[in-house]
Amino acid sequence: MTIADLTDSSLWRIRVDTGGTFTDAWSLGPDGRERRCKILSDGSLRCRVLAVSGCEVTTDSTLRIDDGVLTGWHTPEGWQVTASRQGASQLTLAA
Repeated sequence: MTIADLTDSSLWRIRVDTGGTFTDAWSLGPDGRERRCKILSDGSLRCRVLAVSGCEVTTDSTLRIDDGVLTGWHTPEGWQVTASRQGASQLTLAA
């Protein structure tokens, strides 16, 4: 890898700062758009379940992240997120 490879405008730039309580993440996508996220450092997401319909779960989360970011995340009970929309307020789970 060369220095030129590191400045390629098609690459993502990602910075993460993990503290004792929160982890802050920042990224700059190839499209020039900045994205920021703050989560608990232990990896947990705290929210209340407001409604369940089949595998669709609606929560009170106000986490501001792009759709699909939580895909692949697992709950402590062993469920896997197969789709996420509107931040983390609408999740689709599979056993």
